Amino acid sequence: MTKDEVLKELESLGSEDVREGRARYGIRAETSYGVSIPNIKALAKKIGKYHELSLQLWESGNHDARILSFMIADPQKFTHELAEEWMKEMTSWDLTDGAAVYLFRHCDWVFDKMKEWISSDQEFRRRQGFVLMAVMAVHGKKLPNAKFIEWLDDLYEGASDKRNFVKKAVNWAIRQIGKKNTTLRHQALFTCERILDDKQKVNWIALDAKRELNDPKIVARIKKG
Repeated sequence: MTKDEVLKELESLGSEDVREGRARYGIRAETSYGVSIPNIKALAKKIGKYHELSLQLWESGNHDARILSFMIADPQKFTHELAEEWMKEMTSWDLTDGAAVYLFRHCDWVFDKMKEWISSDQEFRRRQGFVLMAVMAVHGKKLPNAKFIEWLDDLYEGASDKRNFVKKAVNWAIRQIGKKNTTLRHQALFTCERILDDKQKVNWIALDAKRELNDPKIVARIKKG
C-alpha cells in the first residue's frame, strides 16, 4: 500500500465518537480521523513491517497514521536519532505510550534512551522514559530483578515531578514492576513508603500504587520470585 492509500483507508475508518473520546482523555489529536486502536492494529497486520511507509506516515502528520507508523516500523532500522526526531512532535500521551508499546521497547538502544529521557526537563520526553519502564516490566520477561530495583530508585526520584503526564507514568511503572513477582512487590511497596516519607514527592503516586499492590486479588496473582 502507498501512503495515500493508507490515509484514505484510515479516513474511511474514522469515527466522531473516537475523536470525542480522545478529547475527553486529554489527547491532542486535531489531525485525527478518529480510528480505533483495534482498527489501526488490523490495518497494521494487513500491511506488515514496512519501514519506509512508516516514515512516510509519520511525516504525514496525521495522528492515526502516526500510531500506525509505530506498528509497521522495523525496530532494527529505527535509530535512536530518529527516535529523537519523532519525540519532538510527541505532545500527547497516546503517542508516547504507543511508541513505547509497539516500537521503542524492541529497539536495541532502548535502555540508554530510557535513562536519558527520564532526566529530561520536557514533560513528554520524561513520560516516555518512565512509560518504557512500565512497558518493559510487562514485556521484559528475562530481565533480572536487579534491573527493576534500579529503576525503582529512578522512579523514587521521578516522584517529585508534579506534571500530570509524568506523575501518572511514574505511578504506572511502580505498579507494573510491583506486579512482576513477590520480591519486586515488596521493593515497590518500600519505594512507595520512601515517597510518602518525603514531603517533596507526590503522595498520590505512592498511595494509588499501594492500593493496587495490596489488593488481595492482585496479590493472589503475583508469582513468587
